[in-house]
Amino acid sequence: MREDALELETRQRIFQHVKKVPGAHMREIGREVGIPMGTLEYHLHYLVKAGVLVTREDGRYVRYFASDEGGRRERDVLACIRQETPRRITVHLLYHPGSTHGAILQNFQMSASTLSFHLKKLVTGTILRQEKEGRENRYWVIEPDLVARVLITYRKSFLDDVVDRFADVWSGLAATDDPQ
Repeated sequence: MREDALELETRQRIFQHVKKVPGAHMREIGREVGIPMGTLEYHLHYLVKAGVLVTREDGRYVRYFASDEGGRRERDVLACIRQETPRRITVHLLYHPGSTHGAILQNFQMSASTLSFHLKKLVTGTILRQEKEGRENRYWVIEPDLVARVLITYRKSFLDDVVDRFADVWSGLAATDDPQ
C-alpha cells in the first residue's frame, strides 16, 4: 500500500518535504509545497492512514514525520524543538546544564511567565528534567547526546544560527574526545 500511496506527484512532493523537514506542521508544509490547505489535509490524512507518515501532537500543532525514519524519542525531541524558542532554551541548557529559571531568563528577552511556559512544555515533553533546589528550579536536558544528535542531524531544516554554532562546537568536542 505504501508504493500506491506515493503514486501521485502531489503526495510525493509532500512526502519529500516531510523527509527534508521532519516535524513540520500542516500550514508549514502547505506554504513550502504550495498546496491548498483542503487538498493538503486530504493527502496528509491519506499518507498517515497508508502508514507512510506518522504524527506527533505538541499541544498546538500536529507534526508529520516519515514513518521509516527516526525512532519515537527522536520524533518526540523534534516535535518539541521544531519551534525556535524551545529549541534555543534546549541548546542553552546543553551548554549550561543545571541552570536556574533566573539564569536562563538572563539569556533571553522574554517575560518570566513566557519562559516558564516553554520550560513546562519541555519538561512535559520529556526533553528537560526539573529539580527543586530551595526556592529555585534547576533544569537539565534528559538525554543530551540524543538531543545533540537530533540538532546536528537536522540542522539544515532549522535554519537557525544558534543550532549551526552548537553543531560546530559539539562536533569539535566529539572530535577531541576521539582517541585516534
